[in-house]
Amino acid sequence: MDKRIIRFLLGCIIVGYGILLLGKIGNIGLSIKKLQEHLPVVRLLLGIIGTLGAVGVFWVWGAMFYHWGTHVFEKKAYKIIWFLLMFFGIFIGSWFYYIFVFELGKTLCRRDDLVINVKINKKIFRFLIGNIILWVILFVISQIVYLINLSVKFMNFPAIIHTVLISWGLPTSVIMLFVWAMMLFHWGNETFKKERDKPKWFFLLVVLQWIGAIIYYFAIVDKKEY
Repeated sequence: MDKRIIRFLLGCIIVGYGILLLGKIGNIGLSIKKLQEHLPVVRLLLGIIGTLGAVGVFWVWGAMFYHWGTHVFEKKAYKIIWFLLMFFGIFIGSWFYYIFVFELGKTLCRRDDLVINVKINKKIFRFLIGNIILWVILFVISQIVYLINLSVKFMNFPAIIHTVLISWGLPTSVIMLFVWAMMLFHWGNETFKKERDKPKWFFLLVVLQWIGAIIYYFAIVDKKEY
């Protein structure tokens, strides 16, 4: 992981946010607007910085999360704390991680005995994942019913599905987030037989999120003996 790329992207993020904040200040904001109107080069430059900053926000978060998952910490509690900070603090949490862990190397060590052995209760997770799958199936059915505009005289079928989806949707969203978080945490403490599997599964978990988490669970976690 090249520090120069991370530093460059962080610089773009800082400059981009700095310009946005300055743009909110009366006279300074007007000056920036006039510069963009009269100098196309400035507009182009600000556009490039903004684009790189937007990309950098996600890139830095992903890079810091991958760094977290491939390193051992002085104490198990540190790994848990940094995970929570980056998962719930998202981008801001990753910036703190970059400063204190990635750059300064604080809390890192080389002792393998400090790797956290994450034990997953399979019965609970099968139930949670089953809940997600059932909700998704019901959601798909409801969309099909509305799309083909079926008229069911026996009962108000679409309205019932809609009511159930709303009342069931919020807890299911929380379950999706929980399953994704736990699978990310498991990935960060898992030792894979093949080195290429670590980045492969991380990419899947980040891009597909809860869907990737379900795939990861059945491919990796459910097959393990605890």
